Amino acid sequence: MDSLAATRYTIGATRVQPANKDPRGWIESDSQFREHDPSGSAHSLREVIAPRPSMLDHEDDLRNMTVPMMVLTGDEDWQCLSPGVFMKRTSPTCSLCVIPNSGHGINLEEPAHFNQVLNEFYTDIELRRWKPRDPRAFAAKTLQADEADLGQIPAFIREN
Repeated sequence: MDSLAATRYTIGATRVQPANKDPRGWIESDSQFREHDPSGSAHSLREVIAPRPSMLDHEDDLRNMTVPMMVLTGDEDWQCLSPGVFMKRTSPTCSLCVIPNSGHGINLEEPAHFNQVLNEFYTDIELRRWKPRDPRAFAAKTLQADEADLGQIPAFIREN
């Protein structure tokens, strides 16, 4: 791959964290990336990544999701933070986990943390502890409680 293009990609904003956390691993990853055929990488970007619809185009689908979802992202993965918050805000079954000081490759940057979060997620699903979000928790309703909402407040809260 063209040296300048490869360097721009491998030291881009979402990939500096792996270099800081594991310089030796980053050097190996960078070396492997540079072995990619540039026309194959360009084709992937042009034909697979670029034409994908935006997550924002799936708002109705997300709002009607009934399966458990978890979005995991690094707090330095700027391209994924906003879509992750959008998915959390939109879907009643979505949770959001943001891993600090991490970029796009959180499974490689923080494998123990990543695996722990996934294990807890899968366990909650298996034990049927994963529930849709309480409708009162949606951001749009935070300051707009009406009588129906107040009637849903659990007794232990109303009594205190």
